[in-house]
Amino acid sequence: MSQISLQVQPRSGRGKGPARRLRAAGRFPGIVYGGDAQPCAISLDEHIFEQMLNHGLTQNTLINLEVEGESGKQIAILRQLQRDPVSHRPRHVDLLRVRLDQVVEFEIPVHSKGDCEAIKAGGLLEHVQRTVTVRCKPMDVPEAISVDISGLDFHQPIHLGEITLPEGVEVVTDSSAVLFAVIKPRAAVAAGAEAAGEGEAPTEAEASAEAAEATEPEVIGKGKKEEE
Repeated sequence: MSQISLQVQPRSGRGKGPARRLRAAGRFPGIVYGGDAQPCAISLDEHIFEQMLNHGLTQNTLINLEVEGESGKQIAILRQLQRDPVSHRPRHVDLLRVRLDQVVEFEIPVHSKGDCEAIKAGGLLEHVQRTVTVRCKPMDVPEAISVDISGLDFHQPIHLGEITLPEGVEVVTDSSAVLFAVIKPRAAVAAGAEAAGEGEAPTEAEASAEAAEATEPEVIGKGKKEEE
């Protein structure tokens, strides 16, 4: 697991007014919570934080957190980042304190690897489940789950339960979740159904893919609800 250092400042003001003043000064609000300590309201330098995101900061990165005026460092992970829907500037961030010897839940991205003959034959790759939730110690979390799709055939999806994860990593997401599938182009399916004189019911992979495309998250991750 990658690690970075991040310096933040404590903040006392709450509400929209103080938040606007922070953003005018190039900073934005956040909160650190979890562990044995009380939640701590903080502010972060927007430019520095955006640079960290551009250089690989993810929800699975260990953050060595330094709070101005406090001695020692805390270890945290990014739990939620809210962005302005118009400007896309950071609005609020939640950081969760963690201990290296305790199990935590993580969202892990799912990637594909390998060449698939069904795709070369004109099939369409459906990437149905783009992340999965796992439970493990912070130092054991994988950067991503790589799935070999070279053996995929039409309408024979790969389920999460078929994937072997590293030792110490437990899956939280339903093992029946479809990760990848190869489907025939809709035009070819429609033509075949018309020639047969009847419709064709959507496959498990198509139904899962359409459900996944129907909703898009407005924030990254799930965090602690707090008024700015």
